[in-house]
Amino acid sequence: MKYKIHYVPLFRGLVRKTEHLYMHRNFKEVITTTGYVWYIEGARKNIMVDSGGDPKLLAKLGYPVKKVQSIEDGLGKLGLAPHDIDIVIQTHLHFGHVDLAHKYTNARFLVQKDELAFAQKPHPAVDDWYNLKSIENQEIELIEGDKELLPDLKILKTTGHSPGGQSVLVTTARGKEAIEGLCCIKENFEPRIISPAYHTNLLEAYDSLARLKEIADHIIPGHETL
Repeated sequence: MKYKIHYVPLFRGLVRKTEHLYMHRNFKEVITTTGYVWYIEGARKNIMVDSGGDPKLLAKLGYPVKKVQSIEDGLGKLGLAPHDIDIVIQTHLHFGHVDLAHKYTNARFLVQKDELAFAQKPHPAVDDWYNLKSIENQEIELIEGDKELLPDLKILKTTGHSPGGQSVLVTTARGKEAIEGLCCIKENFEPRIISPAYHTNLLEAYDSLARLKEIADHIIPGHETL
């Protein structure tokens, strides 16, 4: 079975490249990053990867991003609405990735058990990364490790950026495509692997990226502006 991945950009903003690349020393270099969700076409159920960030909330938290489109408009271009989504594969529970979860009123959210446990009582060093308010009334299915959701559609546990992060490996016309869940740009993978600047475990993050690079034909960096 082959699927098609639809990119749905929601917000965009300028950040220092050091926000993405660990030990990147050009502190003045600024890039444009984008916040996406992805719709996976081809399954009997409507499947999303991530529920999406709220630009207004991000701005309040000090990230001056601009809205690209609402989730309603983005899904509307695909003939869908948030209430049509059956499954949301939530890569992790950081703000900017889960803020709009409350809009998916009929969805089941797939979250790693370790991610939810950590998010419910995060370490003080990173407690401001998490936003559980939007997901507190949603149906959550906890996953432990890798999971084959459907033929040719697999969830991979990819820790390091967060304790229970996950990515999605999908077979498309281009081959095996990985939607990574570690908040990367293209340079995190090419030409060499560089861990994300924000992480709870630097070495695990590196190993997760290395695993994705080994098994995927193409990697979709979560914040690369296209």
